[in-house]
Amino acid sequence: MSKITIFKDIKDTEQPFHRDINVILNRIKDGASKDKVNEIRSEKDKSKRNKLKQSLPSVCFSGEFTKRLDSAITQHSGFICLDFDGYKSKKDMLQEKQRLSKDKYVYSVFISPSDNGLKVIVKIPAEIEDHKNYFNSLEKYFDSPYFDKTTKNISRVCYESYDPLIYVNELSSIWEK
Repeated sequence: MSKITIFKDIKDTEQPFHRDINVILNRIKDGASKDKVNEIRSEKDKSKRNKLKQSLPSVCFSGEFTKRLDSAITQHSGFICLDFDGYKSKKDMLQEKQRLSKDKYVYSVFISPSDNGLKVIVKIPAEIEDHKNYFNSLEKYFDSPYFDKTTKNISRVCYESYDPLIYVNELSSIWEK
């Protein structure tokens, strides 16, 4: 299976660990960062929440990197992590999670550490030079007001979260459009 990159936290940009994507998704399901994520979710002050998030492991789902820099990718994983946020209510977010989990291209969907957004992982061809093109076509495909258009760079970090109800479909289709 494809290897992705994880760093100890957001400040660590030079000491990558490479793991199978499902190892990381199981960490999210099993709660490797559960205590920290629950602390973040209970914090009302946004700036304090953001500071707490910086101590979470930082995952680059799109490949193996020698450091956290677009130009430091050595192998594309064949995955892209998309961010959906700005939901008006938790109910809206959970309905969107359910809808996305039925999509044939969605490999995984889980709730973000802040508990107000979704991380969506899609299989794409492992082509470094076409990564942004796949991002742009997925933006059109999902056509969602919650789609974060700023997360297109290949070394984009996703903070490790906790979601015991994470959706994973290893048989999802590869997005090739």
